[in-house]
Amino acid sequence: MAEQTNIVENLTGKPMEELTETELASLSETIETRRKSLREALEKEQFGTLAKTAKDMATALGWERLVKITLTPNATNEEYEVGLATVTVGVKSPVKRATPDTNGGKITINKIAEAKGGIARFKAKDKEYAKIQDVVKALKQPDGTPEADRCWDISKKGISASDIVTKYHATEVTLVYTNGNEQLVKEAVEEVKSARAVA
Repeated sequence: MAEQTNIVENLTGKPMEELTETELASLSETIETRRKSLREALEKEQFGTLAKTAKDMATALGWERLVKITLTPNATNEEYEVGLATVTVGVKSPVKRATPDTNGGKITINKIAEAKGGIARFKAKDKEYAKIQDVVKALKQPDGTPEADRCWDISKKGISASDIVTKYHATEVTLVYTNGNEQLVKEAVEEVKSARAVA
């Protein structure tokens, strides 16, 4: 207690017993500010260590690019489980959709992404695209009309970008997964079908 009194006296110039309510409140605020500053500095240092470790992991695994990862506490809250974050394919819309069931319903690009750990980009006609809408804009219908004209995700009429790619251009579009692997959409659809048949 004498040590604490000395520390307070060094900070304020008064013994703790002589401090007013206002001075105590000010001292408390100063201590809290310092505590927050120390915490932020420590977090920055530790997050930096975590980011470097993730980069080293990507290098060791031979990934061409860094991917989003998640850290989830295990059941006992004593350790973290590391996983690949899934990449949302498509545009954000105000319409709320149900969480897709990877093992049921029609096979979509989102479900393939879910099953394969995420899609980084799309390839078609020797070009790469960041979003599924971008690749659809580059595709044509059999009569030469742009696929964008009947794409719900672009023109708000017709069918979804996922349906256009999986039903009509599955042999033209290649998926590049977050781990760097590539797969033709047709092969990805067949793989999901086979996995469902086994399950």
